[in-house]
Amino acid sequence: MRLGLGLGISGPSGKDGDGGRGVEAVAPQLSGLTLWLRSDLGVTLNTSNGNVSAWADQSGAGHHLSQSTAAAQPPYSTSGGPGLNGPFVGPFDGIDDFIRGSWTQSQPEHVFAVCRVHSATWTTSHTAFDGFGVGNTRRLFTPADNQMGSFAGAAINDTLDSTLRANWQRHVTKFNGVNSSYRISNRTLLTGDLGTAVSGGITLGVFGSLGGAFAVCSFAEILIYNRILTIPEEAAVNAYLTARYGI
Repeated sequence: MRLGLGLGISGPSGKDGDGGRGVEAVAPQLSGLTLWLRSDLGVTLNTSNGNVSAWADQSGAGHHLSQSTAAAQPPYSTSGGPGLNGPFVGPFDGIDDFIRGSWTQSQPEHVFAVCRVHSATWTTSHTAFDGFGVGNTRRLFTPADNQMGSFAGAAINDTLDSTLRANWQRHVTKFNGVNSSYRISNRTLLTGDLGTAVSGGITLGVFGSLGGAFAVCSFAEILIYNRILTIPEEAAVNAYLTARYGI
């Protein structure tokens, strides 16, 4: 069963493409978008178990994600997401759930992710997402019990209190070598060196090499650009995500 089919779905608000959130937000049209995952569009469910077997890229680049093994397919939740109770992909079970897609991409990258790491994996080194095939190439993870960070050869980490750890967040990372940065929602922008690893795609829910570090996590939307956006462009994408999800 395919949800959305790339055309938008009507929720209780009657507005196409808002996934029932009641917010009609339009993403800015910017060049360099190489992956766009929306939980209300392009999600294919396994008719046997109701879990996610494929998640279609909405960017037009064709970088779709898939998981053919039924036991490893993440669940799909029709409500309870950020904003006005919208849908999301997850929670991944933290045991063997993952979904991924491969394409050729290197730094610089500008990554926006609306996700939640659930309390079961607020311990050291669980992976919300990473690159494809090799670990630590575009990683969003928990480096310590109360931290969230990005990594592509080196790390930038932020320390969160229990309230922040319990909620959905907007993670924005510039993977750009020594000129990288990481920011969680409206917290302080952290800058530094994230390394220069090449991601080669994306893996959700586990280390990119599939070598463990599974996470109990959920996703509402992900956008990846193959360049660093300008300050006004980044502000426009953040405004769009804030309008949709309230974070």
